[in-house]
Amino acid sequence: MAANHVSTARSGHSGVSTEKLLSTAHGFIDALSSLDVDRMLALRTSDCQQVILPASLGREPLSNEEFRAMYSGYLTKAKFSDYTIKVLSSAVDPIQKKVVLYGKGEATTLAGPFKSEYVFLLTMVEENNDEIRISKVEEFVDSNLSIQEGGTFDVVLLQRGIEGATLD
Repeated sequence: MAANHVSTARSGHSGVSTEKLLSTAHGFIDALSSLDVDRMLALRTSDCQQVILPASLGREPLSNEEFRAMYSGYLTKAKFSDYTIKVLSSAVDPIQKKVVLYGKGEATTLAGPFKSEYVFLLTMVEENNDEIRISKVEEFVDSNLSIQEGGTFDVVLLQRGIEGATLD
């Protein structure tokens, strides 16, 4: 669970329980750490959008199928394993059904160790008998690392003759 947690519930307003939202958010982190794309997508609405931020990275929002293709390709190319994300703090707004998570991730890859920081803003909705699903994922990546790692993976993979590596 999160090391630090803040709830922004305002008295007199109804919303989804903080516990349900945090449970779904931590399920999201567990699914991401599992590297299982089907498990990741199972927590999302059918029209969920994944937005990689900051906007200065120039990435377009991804539908579930676009996310599947991008993420599966990246995992295949870099051969991620032993991926863990540790949540260091969280904030919950049960009225707006949003959770913010800050964490650090580590993995083993073909290019060597991978370490990064993340901030996830998860927007959720209630579906079918109080089931909570994620309708939008705004993922703030370590932008400097994202740029460096993209190039690093491609150079190392090209040197090792791994198919699919590019320098673009």
